[in-house]
Amino acid sequence: SASYWEDAIAAAPVDTGMFTFCCNKTYMGTPGSLQLPCDEYFVGLVCSAGTMVAGVSGAMDHAILNNQLFWGQSDLLAKWFDRWHGDEARNITVGESTDFLESNIIGNILYAERGVKLLVGSFASLFGTPRGLLLRDLASRHGVALAWAFGGGAMNRTNPAAAKMQSFRPDVRLLDSTTARSGLVNVSAPDAALDALDEVWAEAAEAHAGAAVVPASQALALWAAAKAAVPSVLHLDTPAAWDCSDWHACLGRSRAGECACYRDRDDLAVVV
Repeated sequence: SASYWEDAIAAAPVDTGMFTFCCNKTYMGTPGSLQLPCDEYFVGLVCSAGTMVAGVSGAMDHAILNNQLFWGQSDLLAKWFDRWHGDEARNITVGESTDFLESNIIGNILYAERGVKLLVGSFASLFGTPRGLLLRDLASRHGVALAWAFGGGAMNRTNPAAAKMQSFRPDVRLLDSTTARSGLVNVSAPDAALDALDEVWAEAAEAHAGAAVVPASQALALWAAAKAAVPSVLHLDTPAAWDCSDWHACLGRSRAGECACYRDRDDLAVVV
């Protein structure tokens, strides 16, 4: 949010983990350090071209320039604006999803002030699992809304080069049934629809119990069933500029056309 951005955000030009594993020679030469096939995972990365000087509010030009230098591309900024402000979502590749500037909050985020506005769980790996239950419990204990996004369940994990070229369209986030029943937000659904989503949870639990990694085709089928189970008011689009007038209180615009927002707006201090 603007509250954090003004006072406590530093934005690295590129993903700091990637830079550490692939460009930081001190780390790479340390015994026991994680060694990645960076030429396969991060095609086009030129470690010597840019500098890792963070950007802050009011001083971001150098960070944006260094991002483009690191990746050796001149059209990244145009792609970002198209992705953020374009009229329609467009397909991007897995490789393009790593082109971001990494914004980091330099400070403590307080749940009591709803510093965390929304938890987004990876559907393919967590929905219907014991870890998914832990995420539900965390959201409930702190009074934070929980949603699900499909995540990387359809990624090609055996061929990094092929995985980088996989194309996907940003999809909706589904509000969890526990959030919809809690009264935290101004949108909900009939009990029958929420019960149907819980049935998909049970199906996912059975699938995870029988396999270490749920096959992509099965994960996609479960995701389709979850989306079909609940009405469009619980389908939230990825946030875009000007979607909602009160960004401190709202999570995003639903496919039904209304903004899903916290009911207790007067309590909101800072959000992210």
